[in-house]
Amino acid sequence: MADQNQIQKGTQGAKPQGNPSGQKQPAIAKAPYQKPIAYVKDENPNFRGIVRVVGKDLDGHFTVYKALLRVKGIGHSLAITLAKIVLRELKLNKKSRVGDLSEEQMDRLDNIIKNPQLHGIKNYMLNRQKDRETGKNTHLLMNDLGFAVKQDIQLEKETKSYKGWRFTMGQRVRGQHNRTTGRSGFTVGVMKKQIKDQKSAAAAGGDKGKPAEKKK
Repeated sequence: MADQNQIQKGTQGAKPQGNPSGQKQPAIAKAPYQKPIAYVKDENPNFRGIVRVVGKDLDGHFTVYKALLRVKGIGHSLAITLAKIVLRELKLNKKSRVGDLSEEQMDRLDNIIKNPQLHGIKNYMLNRQKDRETGKNTHLLMNDLGFAVKQDIQLEKETKSYKGWRFTMGQRVRGQHNRTTGRSGFTVGVMKKQIKDQKSAAAAGGDKGKPAEKKK
């Protein structure tokens, strides 16, 4: 009886191993591999792969928001606001692609981008507020923006302001520290290393020239 109790205790809770019935189980047939179905979006017959927006060639598959981000002079916040205005005035949806737009719609898109203040954009979102020459609030894009920035830097240099002096020296202008980053020209750490190397080389050369001392 003791042996049977030990056998029962040993078999309680154990997982059955193998096939207790001894019969062969049928093999499960695997389904053949099938390539995933590629859903091709219906292309508009008038779709254009490359679209020119404000003088910049862009991919026609971009949405209005992504196309605006590629334009120099338009940041994230302004792109969101302009995209909402364009979608509302042109009666488009968020997934509309610029390659599907007609010539008339593209002209209206360029007009909105070039004159954002006429379509409800506030002055604080413009990148050229109270211009020095005209005193007006404008928004510059692409080459006009780059030219205006160069002219501003040149004016700072000619007036010999602190900013202009920093620009001339190739240093940072907006108050950033440059002890460990943004180094240019004379750098203290590099010069110290060169001086140490020169001293060690001179000491090694001087030791070679001296006669060896005799050991007593």
